[in-house]
Amino acid sequence: MSHRKRAILSTVTILSFIGLSAASAAAELISFAAIPPNGSVEGLGTVDARLNIQTSHGLAQVERPGSSNSTYGWNGAPPTQNGGMDPDGGFADTDRDNALFDVAFTFAPGVAASDFSIRMLDFGDFNPYEGTLSVATLRAMNAANVVVATQTLSFTHDADINPTSGSAGNLQITGDATAAPGDPGNFVFSLSAPRISRVEFVWSHNGSGNPTRPSDPNIGFDTLEIKFVEACHPCDANCDGSVNGFDVDPFVALLTGGGTPCSPCAGDVNGDGSVSGFDIDNFVACLGG
Repeated sequence: MSHRKRAILSTVTILSFIGLSAASAAAELISFAAIPPNGSVEGLGTVDARLNIQTSHGLAQVERPGSSNSTYGWNGAPPTQNGGMDPDGGFADTDRDNALFDVAFTFAPGVAASDFSIRMLDFGDFNPYEGTLSVATLRAMNAANVVVATQTLSFTHDADINPTSGSAGNLQITGDATAAPGDPGNFVFSLSAPRISRVEFVWSHNGSGNPTRPSDPNIGFDTLEIKFVEACHPCDANCDGSVNGFDVDPFVALLTGGGTPCSPCAGDVNGDGSVSGFDIDNFVACLGG
């Protein structure tokens, strides 16, 4: 056991309670209606004053059904580019040569989220890297950069460029934007955790090329819903606005049951809803960071 961890376990103090209230009572649908097709969604305040959307290439843009910057086609009637997407629009990574879809969502200072959902459209019917496994994961982190919620969509399929068989059925049907809700082509990711500070997509496949990009790069997103709440940092155990050695005593007090949390998340570094020995390693990592 490290010297710092021994110190954390051997020191006790008591704090007073300072409440933090939620910024909103329900999840809000984030609208893309004010941004024209081809308009960027990236940057803090571009779509919503509380939200920052980013990709590594900076080419996440608004798309709508029938817009010229279409990402996918669908099998519905009439045939429409970006068919099935919300008429107010959604977005896609429009870097045609290297669409990584490494989309990350963060929030304005003082803002976090407790619920986050987004719909993915048209995933799985195109298999340009000719693999047999497709995996899409949405994960949420708290202010200590600890993963507090994940949801993964994973399915197997044949290696054809237009797969028709596998664990999700005929992907020319289940991977199209016309698919039934819950199929790969019409899938809603939904995460809930206290004080989420970052949400990001992680991709993998076993085909050729970059294994960390989507197995099907011709996809779009819409129906983004977020419940905004007031942010707090779980490692800031004394609520002075910084993470340092002065947080050790308050953290140990919370750990041993002798303290009162100064914020709703104080000490709960792993985001499981309580302060316990499972938080120690992550708290020590915070101090070292």
